[in-house]
Amino acid sequence: MRRFFKGISVYLLIVIVIMFLVTTFGNDVEQVKKIDVTELVGHLHNGRVESIKIIGKEVQGKLKDNTQFTTILPDEMRYTFYSDYLKDLVDSKQITLSSELEPTTPWFVSAIPTILMLLVFAVFWFVFMQAVSGWWRKSNVLWKIQS
Repeated sequence: MRRFFKGISVYLLIVIVIMFLVTTFGNDVEQVKKIDVTELVGHLHNGRVESIKIIGKEVQGKLKDNTQFTTILPDEMRYTFYSDYLKDLVDSKQITLSSELEPTTPWFVSAIPTILMLLVFAVFWFVFMQAVSGWWRKSNVLWKIQS
């Protein structure tokens, strides 16, 4: 019994040491500050924005003090944001602007509900056919016995 606990304690100690090393030497992820649109517009008017990247509704950027930020544009503002707030700043090269296409869902992910429904239908069909087949065999046996 004592030998069993010695074995577990060694593995537990190894796990604790690994967790300590990962937390100590692991890469620090840079924090991204979430701001609202009015705060972003204020930063743009005050000239504190260094770069902006637009991905669909999301605006990611970097302030001149190296703070990373992100915000979500409302649908009403999404298509006029560049012309209303960014065009003059980009033309005068005060900020850099980049954009990416909005990520799309892969076709196989959108096909999963259809495939699952077909599988459920196939299982029910198989079970139903097995039940009917068994009932049919039993009824044929009874019919042959009666004749």
